[in-house]
Amino acid sequence: MSRYLFMVHSNAAPGLDAEYRDFIARHFDDIMALPGVIWGRRGAVAATQVRPAPDAHRYVAVFEVQTDDLQGFIDEMNARVISGRMPRSAAVSDAQPVFWEVLQMDAASAASPDRLSNIETKT
Repeated sequence: MSRYLFMVHSNAAPGLDAEYRDFIARHFDDIMALPGVIWGRRGAVAATQVRPAPDAHRYVAVFEVQTDDLQGFIDEMNARVISGRMPRSAAVSDAQPVFWEVLQMDAASAASPDRLSNIETKT
């Protein structure tokens, strides 16, 4: 099976920071429930950087997806959005979702795709 990193950069809409945080916590769980998602992480731009961070996005979510049918995964995700099982929110601004094909990984992750699935995540 192929592995992909699904990365979504986003911002809170102006004045909707609390709503954004509440929505993203639920939306993260919705993505984690999709078949093939191995693990997920959410983050915010750190204050300390090697070089100044671009101002484009403050938040990122990264998910690892294992599938032989990426288009099928995308279709299922979109079907859940269309049906309302995975709601959207006006509190999210300028979301940029991109899939990246995994080209290299550490040996432990390659040997055991489920090893991270039970790690408790901080939301």
